[in-house]
Parts: sequence; C-alpha cells; structure tokens
Amino acid sequence: MKPRLAPRAEAGLTLFEVGVVVAVVLIVLAVLLPVRGPSRRTEKINCTNYLKQIGLAYRIWEGDNADKYPMFVSVTNGGSMESAQTGNVTLTFEVMSNELAATKILICPSDTNRLNAMSFGALANSNIS
Repeated sequence: MKPRLAPRAEAGLTLFEVGVVVAVVLIVLAVLLPVRGPSRRTEKINCTNYLKQIGLAYRIWEGDNADKYPMFVSVTNGGSMESAQTGNVTLTFEVMSNELAATKILICPSDTNRLNAMSFGALANSNIS
C-alpha cells in the first residue's frame, strides 16, 4: 500500500496537535525548573551552617581564654586585638585555627568571588566572605 500524502496546502499541525506540543513543553519545563531551586537553598543552608561553626569557634576560644574573644586579647597574649583594630581580620581566624575545622568554612558557598586558602598560614582577607 502506498501512503496517502496530503497536498502542500493541507500539510501542517492541527490546533489539537499544537496544544499537545505546548502542553508537553510546559510539563518538561515544570519538571526541570525546580531542579535549580534546591541548589540555592542548599547553598544558603551551608552558609548558615558555616556561620554557626564560626560562632561556635568564637565561643570555644573565649571559654578557653578568660571569657575574652580574640579581638579583646593582645597579640602578645595570643589574641588579635591590634590586628582587628586595623581591619585585618585574618589574624583573628589564624588565632582560632585550633577551633575552626578548615579554612573553607570562611567562604559562603554562594560567594563565587572568593578562593579557599589551603591553610590558615596562607589566609588573606580575600579568602573570607
């Protein structure tokens, strides 16, 4: 059997077929778009978790050092007072390196402009969110 071919004027999609194509495209978009949502939420949760870890490190440090935070203890006594007064916060985190897990928690995952320092010795202001 030879298939019947429609004349050129009648070749095309019907209104129903166009509706089905549009519906399928919308369903695919509805399924794929929420995939981006959880990654932003995950980054926000990780950033909050990192801030909590930093806060806990501060509390542990002040508990071990006569209830004073590193910014209120002189550099000669193991703190970072003089450095913090000049705006250099890296020494504060270097002083607390025993309480902090790693340098990666000093950068929020959504902050793509910062690079992770490999060690606390290599830490700079550009490595902190």
